[in-house]
Amino acid sequence: APASDNLFNYNLNIGYDKFRNNNKNAWGNADLDGVVMSHNFGFGGLITSHIRLWFGPELRLSWSEGSPDNFSNYTIRTFGVGIGPVLGLHFNVGERLTFVLKGGYQFINYYGYGRGQFSHVTNDASSAHKYYYDTREKLFYVAIEILARTSSGKK
Repeated sequence: APASDNLFNYNLNIGYDKFRNNNKNAWGNADLDGVVMSHNFGFGGLITSHIRLWFGPELRLSWSEGSPDNFSNYTIRTFGVGIGPVLGLHFNVGERLTFVLKGGYQFINYYGYGRGQFSHVTNDASSAHKYYYDTREKLFYVAIEILARTSSGKK
């Protein structure tokens, strides 16, 4: 519970995600847009009656889709799974609102495929190709969130 002095808290976050792959080759850059869902499992306690410090693991799931700049007929779709440590502060405002400041580090694996008109060898966009992707990423992040609580949670 974000507003209480319990040992455990859980936060579910769903949001927009943008992944940018910068290339200086025939592809150009590739922007992938999608949805990300993270699950934070926090352990901590109240510092004051309105501030809670917590830390724990975060599980991240994402789905993204996009195309390279130079080959808009080629579509890349990926599914990502990540895990890593997260540290957060809850600032409780009123009976139903909590502001969150958190930072974490994620080890993410992306799996997916690309399909469509593309050739990185000849720059010939007249033939269709399908490639499979298995990509790893290490990500450090800082996030600001707003939580609407269903109850005051203060005990």
